[in-house]
Amino acid sequence: MDGTSLDRIARLLGSATSRRASVRIALGAMAAAGARVTAGKGVPEGGPWPAGPCGPTGKDNRCKKDKECCTGYCRPGNKGKISRCRCAPRNYPCTNRTVCCAQMICLNGACNSDTRVPTGQPCVAGTSVCKDAAAECRAYDSDSVDGTFCLLPTAAACSSSVECWSQNCASGVCVAVTCDVCDSGCDFSTIEAAIATPPADGRIRVAPGTYAMASTSVTSTLRVEACGGASGVTVATPAGFDAAFKAESGGKLTVKNLTFTFGGGGAVHASGADEANRVAVTVTGCTMSGFTSNVAYSGYGYFDAVLRDSTLTNARVDIGSADNADRCSMLIERSTITGTTGGPGIELTDNVDLTIVDSTISNGAATEGGAIAVIGGENHSPSSGSVTLSGSTTISANNGTSKGGGIFLRPNNGNTIALTMQDDATIVSNTSPHGSGIAAWLNAGTLTVTGANGRVTGNTGSPAQCEKTSDLGANWLPVADCESF
Repeated sequence: MDGTSLDRIARLLGSATSRRASVRIALGAMAAAGARVTAGKGVPEGGPWPAGPCGPTGKDNRCKKDKECCTGYCRPGNKGKISRCRCAPRNYPCTNRTVCCAQMICLNGACNSDTRVPTGQPCVAGTSVCKDAAAECRAYDSDSVDGTFCLLPTAAACSSSVECWSQNCASGVCVAVTCDVCDSGCDFSTIEAAIATPPADGRIRVAPGTYAMASTSVTSTLRVEACGGASGVTVATPAGFDAAFKAESGGKLTVKNLTFTFGGGGAVHASGADEANRVAVTVTGCTMSGFTSNVAYSGYGYFDAVLRDSTLTNARVDIGSADNADRCSMLIERSTITGTTGGPGIELTDNVDLTIVDSTISNGAATEGGAIAVIGGENHSPSSGSVTLSGSTTISANNGTSKGGGIFLRPNNGNTIALTMQDDATIVSNTSPHGSGIAAWLNAGTLTVTGANGRVTGNTGSPAQCEKTSDLGANWLPVADCESF
């Protein structure tokens, strides 16, 4: 193996990617480099370096150093002729910045003409094709930070656990995880009983079925998830109770791959009494539907909340702080909130920082704020709040029947609200008689709106895309189509 290969592998292992992914890619690079023998003047075994694509003529491709080439490689031609930029040939170590020769891609650390990803190797969901027809490009049945891999489902033949989605290969077959909760034959028949006496690893796996839950308190670190990622785990809250899961007194709760349906109460609630008892709730891969005016995901007090890779249909989010000393936070990432009624899709009151990334809020209807309403000074004064829209976040087709088709902001009694739009965030095609995109009704408060890249456009029903009352000034930095604000 030559020095160039060793350098590239060292860089892979030292890169910012996860350790597991780095090791896999580096192993692929070492295998590729080991199979190649460099002959003489930089000519790889099996033939000369093909010409690179950096310029229209051979003269343009002349080089002395790798960094002069768009391909990352400067190599002499046959018989030691003038060095030119070259594309990387088959099996040569590569990174995402390397230009592999025609009909090849950089796959698992080496240029390869076979674009199908081997089982257990990193892939890109939605674009990669797995070499094993039984494998799928997906994340492990865990909270893996390593991204997606070509993984085998339960009952598929395997040679190691790393090939299985369940991470469990036994006797040459991918074996499903053991469920903790089911109708019969498991350690528990209800989720509440499992929470009362949780497994040692704090991971409660629930088999398909419908489970009624009445405000079950979580005060430790727990993860409740569909067993083996299976669909069909449904949780409903009976009438008279505010949520199925309630994280309290320092509880750290993750809820994964569950379906919540309206049964009289909400789905998940976060409530910390003070900073020492701050709670954290993460909802990932879940669906919530049919909650009408009831709130599906709520928080009050000292908390940090996350909604990720989830879909809420006619199911609202309602969060607020406990007192003036606190700041609460919520991150909504790669999720959809649609069709809400009885109130805004997201409603914030007092000292809450909301960040929305690569998500969509659409087809909601409320008196004030079809998609988002932020009310400062509702319970505490002074207070402040912030909303940041980033990535490809889109707020569209919502209706504020009174004001604020997309977003309604009301800072009261000396309170401050900051709205920031960045990246490709867009507020589009919303309707309202006042402020079809953004409406701000100031009542002795302060509003700051910034966003050089965000767009507020194509909203209808009022003369201005953005509208505010004139009782106090607001600091407005340009957002497209909102100059009249």
